[in-house]
Amino acid sequence: MALVSGAGAATHPGGKARTAQFDLSTRTGVVHYLTSLGLDSRGFVIQRGRRNYAGPTCPGKGWTCTRSTRVVQVATRPGAVNKYEYSATAAAGPPPCGTIQNGPSNIAKVSITAGTSQSCTITQHATGTGANSAQLAETIQQGSGASQTASQDAQVTQTSEMGSNSVQISQEITQSISESATAVTESQASDQTYSVEQNVTQSTQTVGTNKSQANQSLSQTQTAPNATSGSQYQRANLIGHVDQFSHALSTSQNNQTESQTETAAPGSPVSQTQIGPTRCCTSQGDNTHDVFKSRQTTSQTNNSANRSFTEDAQIDLSTSGTATGNQTTTQNGQTTTNSSTGSTVNLGTTCTQGTCTPTQTGFPSGDVFVSVGNGLVQERHPDGTLVQTLNTDKGAGIFTTGLAFDAAGNLYVTDFNANDVSKFNGSGTLAGSFGSGYNADPESILFDASGNAYVGQADGTGDVLKFGPSGNAVASFDVAPEDRGSDHIALASDGCTLFYTSEGSLVKRFDVCTNTQLADFATGLPGTAFAVKLIPGGGALVADSASIVRLDGSGGIVQQYGSNESGAWFSLALDPGGTSFWAGDSLSGDVKQFDLASGAVLASFNTGVGHPDAADGLAVAP
Repeated sequence: MALVSGAGAATHPGGKARTAQFDLSTRTGVVHYLTSLGLDSRGFVIQRGRRNYAGPTCPGKGWTCTRSTRVVQVATRPGAVNKYEYSATAAAGPPPCGTIQNGPSNIAKVSITAGTSQSCTITQHATGTGANSAQLAETIQQGSGASQTASQDAQVTQTSEMGSNSVQISQEITQSISESATAVTESQASDQTYSVEQNVTQSTQTVGTNKSQANQSLSQTQTAPNATSGSQYQRANLIGHVDQFSHALSTSQNNQTESQTETAAPGSPVSQTQIGPTRCCTSQGDNTHDVFKSRQTTSQTNNSANRSFTEDAQIDLSTSGTATGNQTTTQNGQTTTNSSTGSTVNLGTTCTQGTCTPTQTGFPSGDVFVSVGNGLVQERHPDGTLVQTLNTDKGAGIFTTGLAFDAAGNLYVTDFNANDVSKFNGSGTLAGSFGSGYNADPESILFDASGNAYVGQADGTGDVLKFGPSGNAVASFDVAPEDRGSDHIALASDGCTLFYTSEGSLVKRFDVCTNTQLADFATGLPGTAFAVKLIPGGGALVADSASIVRLDGSGGIVQQYGSNESGAWFSLALDPGGTSFWAGDSLSGDVKQFDLASGAVLASFNTGVGHPDAADGLAVAP
């Protein structure tokens, strides 16, 4: 009987870190496990048996029961169950909340209906085909009082072998005021934060699903028929992180609802302000149907004729699956909708005095970005239509080269002969420089699964530089050059094996985890090797000047693209669909989309920029 947790270095086939195992069949194992989490075992009751229950009402005979609110439960037999029920109603505030469950079936239900804050940590490990289920709910009702605040923080970790994992976190806040004053003020603010980790270690495509849902609902009513001045303010904040892995389906959902109703003297300047950000980033498994959805619904009703509304709604999502965002904003019966789908979603709806403006601040999925020199990057739709030209403000004569997106949808471009990297946010606004200490001619950039950036340098030391997500220097790697530094780079899914070219006939490799030079991946390429991209399922593409070369998992040439054209293929980008890629000719400015299997040209356009930097970098918005 073991629970997967604590510090460890093993990795399961999905590539996610797996923690060390502790034997919970003994008290010593339990103590060691709690210590690994930084918890004092003296604060926990330890239950062992076929049916373990912690909560206010023992189910009856055959159950091992406790009223403790901090419990470790170990169910040791087939068909056994652990059940944790936490209920807090005392106005003085809830007692400590937390459980660790290990067994075939684990159920945790938490409910708080008094006080203004909630904090709870739940850890579950289901054995065999058993399932984990966790529900956390906070409900606050305030019938009077001009100011109301609430907070909730939930931490849930679920690991199953072949069963399902399910989490539902909810917060419901209600405020209602009736008064006769002529000057009124009503304020409501709620913060809901959560972290959910769900991992199925032995699932197939048909069993072992993950499901996470977070709901936040705020309702505010003010009845003041004599009021001629004042305000009604409401702020909802839903911030979470979800980390899911399963070969079967993984789904996540955020639902945020805000409602304001105000009755004042007709024509009075009593105002309503509503703010509602919801943000989440998530990694999901390898199922193509994995999805993260976020729905935001806001409404303001004001009987005043001056329509004194202010609304600021925001959805920010990023996921390795498919993100979908939907906003619905209603002001005195006038509804505005906003939606977006992609791996990154950034939606905003801003309303002032009854006029609403929806925006999509994220780059549309599938748009093609091309570095064209003079500090510029073009954004084009796949059909070649120019959307906008991004300017690094580095000036004429500055080569813009490698391009990459981070998980939040920000775009980065290497400023080759300016020895810099520029960052643009999802609306295309220049956000400044990223990183520092570039030695000479940074040419390519990529991001790993943890948000770290790697930058390849063509000249100077030729080292590959590693930066943290905020641009802080982390490491440098003295890779062996062929003809010209670490010209173009690509990182394998293991997060360790770095592939790179050096403007020669080789594709070289380096282990950034052990800081070790590895054997060359490919030799004897027919042209000069520039951009390199790894293909899902194994192999690589190389922009090899006279053609684009496809290599198999052993580095052998299996296919060539564009070889009948008089081009200088320099840049590459994989299409989000995984069945095609884009290639750029740095001399002519031609950019073409090739079908990966057949080699057919699916789309093409020209940047309209003369050589020698007409298409020196490519990226496709995820």
